[in-house]
Amino acid sequence: MTEVVPTVTGTVMTITLNGPDRMNSLDPGTLDGLNAALDAAERDPSLTSLVITGTGRAFCVGMDIGFLGDCFADPPGVFVPFIRRYHEFLDRLEAFPLPSVAAVNGLARAGGFELLLACDFVLAADEARVGDTHSDFGIVPGAGASQRAPRKLGDQ
Repeated sequence: MTEVVPTVTGTVMTITLNGPDRMNSLDPGTLDGLNAALDAAERDPSLTSLVITGTGRAFCVGMDIGFLGDCFADPPGVFVPFIRRYHEFLDRLEAFPLPSVAAVNGLARAGGFELLLACDFVLAADEARVGDTHSDFGIVPGAGASQRAPRKLGDQ
């Protein structure tokens, strides 16, 4: 599981996805941690901004491959509820009253691409590799990338 580590330095909360061995992939526990970090940010009136980043070679590669197997085994019972929760989290992040920055240090694919699209700003390292790879796996971007990408990046 990718651990979510929120830290506050001055007036900035940094939310670090810490699962380098899993390339900071997403599962229900990670989503719980992301929501808990936003809950903490809402309770701290001293904060002026959020930074979301990842450890290791990736910002976030999207859904954990092991969890994806569970999703495919039971789409209505596992996949649909998770995607609904992730989409709700991304909507919450996009509407969050503090500005958010995705600090992309490596791979940002599929759900990780959707995560950076929900942020207000993106700072990408030279070695960052960003893209929506859902179609590579024969699935649609279920958490909003098909709407956010054209709105934020344009349609060209």
